[in-house]
Amino acid sequence: MAAVVAMLPTPYTADEIKEAFQPGLAVAFDLTDTTRQDWLVESATADTVTIAFTTAQKTESCASTFEELRAHAEFPAENTTRERGSWTTALGPLEGWAYVVAGEGTTKTFWFADGHAGPPVRMTVQAGDTEVFRMEMVKRGMQP
Repeated sequence: MAAVVAMLPTPYTADEIKEAFQPGLAVAFDLTDTTRQDWLVESATADTVTIAFTTAQKTESCASTFEELRAHAEFPAENTTRERGSWTTALGPLEGWAYVVAGEGTTKTFWFADGHAGPPVRMTVQAGDTEVFRMEMVKRGMQP
């Protein structure tokens, strides 16, 4: 029988993500390699959401359940710390939860902001003292 892995509480519930991810929500991220990734919520039902992801000239749409989106922020308690904090971002000063996940040779940090249910507003990957990847939300709002 497989061992049950204890998980930390997620920063948002599936219902909070459902409330936030209404058609027309646009989110943009800047990535380490100067790539920009844009998300646009195209449609939503009671259980699912369809998001168009655009990077460079390529756009792909993907449907997910709100529970699947919530589960992306599940982290194992044995190698993750979770703490409240404040930080300055491209969206301005924010408060929320930081999850620091220790792995084999890397540490991933995910910052989830209060009032911004969904993806982290910032995510970094450290290898030792070197940041090797950064994804930062630079825009979030409803399209006109």
